[in-house]
Amino acid sequence: MDCFGQALLAYEYGMKDAHLQVESEGGISMLPVALFFRDSEYYELDRIALAHCKGKILDMGAGAGIHSLKLQQTGANVTAMDVSLGACEVMKKRGVKRVMHGDLFHLSTSCHFDTWILLGRSIGAVGSIDGFKQFLKMASKQLNPRGRIVFNSVDPGQMHRQRWMQFSFSDAQDKRTPWFDIHFRQVEVIAKQYGFEACCLHLEADGNYLAQLTKN
Repeated sequence: MDCFGQALLAYEYGMKDAHLQVESEGGISMLPVALFFRDSEYYELDRIALAHCKGKILDMGAGAGIHSLKLQQTGANVTAMDVSLGACEVMKKRGVKRVMHGDLFHLSTSCHFDTWILLGRSIGAVGSIDGFKQFLKMASKQLNPRGRIVFNSVDPGQMHRQRWMQFSFSDAQDKRTPWFDIHFRQVEVIAKQYGFEACCLHLEADGNYLAQLTKN
């Protein structure tokens, strides 16, 4: 199933009160799908992240394409990527010019970018500490010289935390998928091992932070 994509499609085609059910170890929450169609600079963190996108940009886990559309409007060379076919359909309908269906770990070796951006805590899709290391290893090879990764995560109260998430929409339910949160201090240590310099661009009271990793 593609509950996330189906929820985005439902909203795009008129169901403005649509909600996506998200279940995890912490319980069940209902996310208004309108959140994924908000103004791209509604949150300060998003505004700062977009300002740090340079050169040829890949928006990973782009969802409804709010950040790609904003970058596109400024004349940036941006490609939006999402594992959800429904999300890709929504982005094309909304006018994103370059849309790629795929996930973090299956980029073509010929896909070289200057910036990878992952907002909405999309970095969590790496699933584990080993997945994060694999992601950085891939980035070290595929980003252009002095390339950067801009992403946000949250302080999990420990160095890192692996959990699961499950989406439901209407009468459909996706399978459980692993999700990952990582403390910025551990980001710094691991990033250095793979040739990146880490800096924290923004920190919020709830522990949500924006990081930039720059290829040495």
